[in-house]
Amino acid sequence: LSFWLAVAGIVFFVWLTGAQASLVRAAIMGILGLVAIRLGRPHSIVNALVLAALIMVLFDPLIIFYNISFQLSFLAVLGIIYLYPKLKFLGEVLGVTLSAQIMVVPLIAYYFGQISLISPLANILILPTVPITMFFGFLALVMAIIWFPLGQMLSWLAWLLLTYEIKLVNILSDFSSAALELTEFHWLWLVPIYLLIIIFILREEY
Repeated sequence: LSFWLAVAGIVFFVWLTGAQASLVRAAIMGILGLVAIRLGRPHSIVNALVLAALIMVLFDPLIIFYNISFQLSFLAVLGIIYLYPKLKFLGEVLGVTLSAQIMVVPLIAYYFGQISLISPLANILILPTVPITMFFGFLALVMAIIWFPLGQMLSWLAWLLLTYEIKLVNILSDFSSAALELTEFHWLWLVPIYLLIIIFILREEY
C-alpha cells in the first residue's frame, strides 16, 4: 500500500506542477528507486537516469534536441553523479550546487548568452528551503480538501518560505555583476569544454 501511495503521490505532484521535462525525469527516477526497494534489488542512479532518458525519448523523440529543460536536467544530474564526489570537500550544498552548475553552464551560455555569477550564492541560501516549501505547499493542498482552515494555516507557512525565496532572488538579481554577458558563444565551444569536464572526471579513475 505504501508503495502504490508513494507512486500515486509522485504522479499527482508531476501532474499538479505541469509535467515539465525536469519533473518527469525526477519522477521516473523516483519511481524506479521505489521499484528497486520493493523488489529488494540494488538501485543504480546512473541506470535510472539512462532509463528515464530512454522512456522520455521513446514518447517524444525530438525532446532530446529541442527541449532545453530536458537537456539541462539530465546534465545537472550527471554533474551531481560524477563531479560531486570530487567536490564533496566543499560541503553538501555547495558541492552539489557547483557540480550541477559546472555541467550546465556551457549549455546555458550557448542558449542564453550569459552566465550567472551569483547563482551559487543564491542556491546555497535558497536550496535548503525548497523541499520544505514544497512539502508545506503540497500538504496545504491535501489538508484543504479535508478541512479548509487547516489547509489555509499550512499554506501560510509555504507562503512565508516562498516570500523569502522570491525576495532573495530579486535582491541578488539586482547586483550589476550578477551575470556575465556573452555576446557570441558558438556551439563548437561546447565540444572542448565538455571534453575537459570528462577528462577531469576520468583522470583519477585510470
